[in-house]
Amino acid sequence: MTKNTMLETLASGGTALGAWMFLREPLIVSAAAQMEYDDVCIDMQHGHQDDRDVTAVLSAAAAGGVTPIVRTPWNGPGMIACPICRSPWASARASTTDFGPVTAALRTDLAAARAATTK
Repeated sequence: MTKNTMLETLASGGTALGAWMFLREPLIVSAAAQMEYDDVCIDMQHGHQDDRDVTAVLSAAAAGGVTPIVRTPWNGPGMIACPICRSPWASARASTTDFGPVTAALRTDLAAARAATTK
């Protein structure tokens, strides 16, 4: 079984130190593992990764011994987490409208995304 350093650190009363990643390069995760981060968050919601990129990044995390956390691009079948919600309305709706500034124009109509996330 793979060691989960983030949960072990938190369970012992420590503070987990994590890295945030929005680029698709597995080498960055390898570097985070070498710097002894407890976890690395792979941000598919705001980042540039697709499913194939995340597979390579997860392999690098496993090889380096760092705990991976994947922030998924939307809430839907097969996804493991819900994107950030900024209001009770957004939480109840939990839709595909909040993509963040990096990839919003690539994934949806930018004007519609802005309008939907400011309610």
